[in-house]
Amino acid sequence: MNKYKLLLLEDVVNHGRKGEVVDARAGYARNFLLPKGRAIMATQGTLKMRERLSHEREEQAKRDLETALLLKNTLHEISIEVEVKVDADGNMYGSVTVSDIANLMQNRGYGVEKQMVMLQMPIRQLGRHPIRLKLPEGVETTVYLVVNPDRIITKKVRAEESKTPEAPQGETP
Repeated sequence: MNKYKLLLLEDVVNHGRKGEVVDARAGYARNFLLPKGRAIMATQGTLKMRERLSHEREEQAKRDLETALLLKNTLHEISIEVEVKVDADGNMYGSVTVSDIANLMQNRGYGVEKQMVMLQMPIRQLGRHPIRLKLPEGVETTVYLVVNPDRIITKKVRAEESKTPEAPQGETP
């Protein structure tokens, strides 16, 4: 398994920050990082750029932190509602995913991207659900997603339950 030593030219999610020298698998480096201009091969000449890139990254981190804190204050514990299709018993057709949540937030004018939404499993139940957001520079906040049905739910009562009288407890026939 070959690895390339690369100098990152911009932040790469789950890999490193601008100005860092990282090891990357050969295929990932050749097919993604290098062609997209997100990294260059780490040689003696490029390592001199490292200091300048690190300084730029520190300045960017300060700006990102300010933006993230403003967004956190705006989003802190807000509720966003979404209507989903349900059957007569209240069971959802499908689920609400990370992409759905990110799109809802963007449609409402919040700068939340898909990578910021920390959701273990898609939401498959109606009700109010806490959604953790991881904003830039490690700032975290929680918003609430209220999943409402698109129509009135009419639960069916089973015929057996309505016809059988309950026997008092403690007495045996």
